[in-house]
Amino acid sequence: MAEAALREEQLAQRPAPAPAPVPAAEEKFEAPRAADTPREEAPRAEVRAEPPSPPQQPKIDPREALADSGLVMVETDRAKAKPVQPEPETAEQRGRPRRERPKPPPQDGSDLVQIETTRK
Repeated sequence: MAEAALREEQLAQRPAPAPAPVPAAEEKFEAPRAADTPREEAPRAEVRAEPPSPPQQPKIDPREALADSGLVMVETDRAKAKPVQPEPETAEQRGRPRRERPKPPPQDGSDLVQIETTRK
């Protein structure tokens, strides 16, 4: 309640926004303010809202819950377990297999001869 009242007071203290100036046919430019001139602002009171805390949930013992349902929790000792060997990857053939071409007959080793096919 106190925060709401504080906000209302801050809103009441703020001046109403000035209407936007209508541009005239000829605009006159003002000289820029000196950088040394400090701006005056009213100090702002910061209101920090704390994030809501998560709801408290009852703690449940998993062993007890399992025993009530007739189950037993079994834990495996990593030292006693066998290490898993990764399977070697085989190259999988995708699509059609390549066509095997017959080998060309061997050349007899004689010299090549050029034959003319045009008539003179």
